[in-house]
Amino acid sequence: MQRNILTFIAICACVALVYLPTFSNDFCLDDTVIFSNCKNLPNILPLLYKPMPHRLVDHYRPITFATFYIDYKLWGEEAFGYHLTNVLLMSTCGCLLLLLLKEFFSHRAALTACIIFVIHPGYSEAVINIYSRSQILCTIMVISALLYSLKAVYRSSRLHAIFGGVSTFAACLCKESGIVTPALFVIIILYAQHRRYQQAIYVFFIQCCACIVYLIVRLNVLGSVLMPGTEGFLTSVNLYSQYQNICRLFFEYISLSIFPLSLSCDYNFAIVDFHISSVVTPIVVLYMTYSLWYGSYRKRSCACAFFLFLIPLLPVLHIVPISVIFAERFLLVSGIGIAFMISFVVETRGRTIVICSAILLAMITFWRCYDWRNNETLWMKTLCTKPRSYRAKIFKGSYHLRRKNTQYALSYFSQALALKPNANNRVLLYYNLAVIYHIKSDIPRMNYYANEVIKIIPHYVPLWLLLAENAIVHKRYKQGLHYFNNFLRYENKNKNRWTFDYGTIYAKIGHCFFYDKNWKKACFFYDKAIEHNNISTKLLLNNAYGCLMQLRYQKSQQYLLQAYRQDKSNYRVHYLLAVLYYKTNQMQKFQVHYKKAKVLKPVDLQLPTVK
Repeated sequence: MQRNILTFIAICACVALVYLPTFSNDFCLDDTVIFSNCKNLPNILPLLYKPMPHRLVDHYRPITFATFYIDYKLWGEEAFGYHLTNVLLMSTCGCLLLLLLKEFFSHRAALTACIIFVIHPGYSEAVINIYSRSQILCTIMVISALLYSLKAVYRSSRLHAIFGGVSTFAACLCKESGIVTPALFVIIILYAQHRRYQQAIYVFFIQCCACIVYLIVRLNVLGSVLMPGTEGFLTSVNLYSQYQNICRLFFEYISLSIFPLSLSCDYNFAIVDFHISSVVTPIVVLYMTYSLWYGSYRKRSCACAFFLFLIPLLPVLHIVPISVIFAERFLLVSGIGIAFMISFVVETRGRTIVICSAILLAMITFWRCYDWRNNETLWMKTLCTKPRSYRAKIFKGSYHLRRKNTQYALSYFSQALALKPNANNRVLLYYNLAVIYHIKSDIPRMNYYANEVIKIIPHYVPLWLLLAENAIVHKRYKQGLHYFNNFLRYENKNKNRWTFDYGTIYAKIGHCFFYDKNWKKACFFYDKAIEHNNISTKLLLNNAYGCLMQLRYQKSQQYLLQAYRQDKSNYRVHYLLAVLYYKTNQMQKFQVHYKKAKVLKPVDLQLPTVK
């Protein structure tokens, strides 16, 4: 027991040391999605029956988002706390993996493999990137399920079998790829060669039931067992080409696990017509299958490690559509297979080479943390390592667009578009190009790119807001109201997917109704803007004017006095107060404010009239 505790401390120390730079890192990539989802959650219960929006895709990962919610309540928008949680979870993952490996290998071999597992640069994205926490949680639950299931077989314990099923269900609730747990259990049982097949079948049945229950719940929440609204990397190609590219991606994951040198947060692979791995892979799979059943201890160990690596990758090899082509974080669960292989090598061949490799891997991971300091450093590094990364070019274009450098932004967006991005990124590109031409007042081109967005995703809410703002600029208020109507309709169906300044939006809708002389609706939206803390002087004056036109004098006076406290030198404030007091027969106050209005009124402006 004492030996295990010291070993756990050593694993935790390795994780803390290697990932020390992450504690000063900012939020990166999709981390801000955490805030947009957590801000509107009263508690964690809605996570069980509601999908969490992530840009254009809905996710059902209640356990993962529950940890984000807890972090949000503890740390707010302070990145340190979220990184601390990820490091602690990775330490837990390493400790559980040690317990699993010790079922088959010596303590020394298992410890060496676990240390390499927790410091491996290929898995670092899952720890450094806060939003990728789902990978760590899923791995923890998968290992827990395997541990409980093995004990259920060894001890004929139904309680452990139930715990194994619960852990399997929890793995799926962390991330949908946890559904491979029953297959991993079968591989381990075949490797262990225990003859208690009846108990193993019982445990396997419970795990399968847990996965079926998860799929039913997922179907009820998302309306699909797959990823709804996702355009896959290989959706548009034939079966032969799909097979070639699936084998090629598997080969790339193997290469990344063995040689984790050219790391990136974005991999943009082009579809190939043929890859040599398509010939090698089926031969290797058949040979490993034979070795697992009939091979020697050495061959069975290699076969077990191979299948423990392959099976967790099946959901991300584009056999089913997913939005991401290739990602380092997907390797974490497959790292169990690598750990098995390392344990076997240390057990039979010694550990000198493995320890030397561990030092090199730790250094790569340590310096990798600095690449993720913030979005700017991350995408600059990505452009250096992967010049064909369209996501990096989109970020650089967005960076220049925020600084109104439209020419540079246009150049980066055009380069990204030429790299043939997927549908979700094309939407982002078309929208940003529409924004650029809105700034340039090039209406035909803006409308062209807006129509391209609508063809792909008609409910893309930011686009309708952009079109509405463009209509207001050109004083087409009825058209603006049409666009705002679409914005509100689609936004209501896509709550929390985007974050907007609703105070400003409601004020603009109010302005459209105001200039269309629909005073009642104008005042309604002005009031909603005020509820969202938009209390600008112009809004208060327009609201007061609308109330005057409806003969709501008391409400008008309330807004005018509030505007008067904000800006006593505004001639419109005094003039509308004069009109109000004239209408309510308070002639003395009328004279005071009317004289001030005439003194403050600019020479080239006429005082407005109220009938």
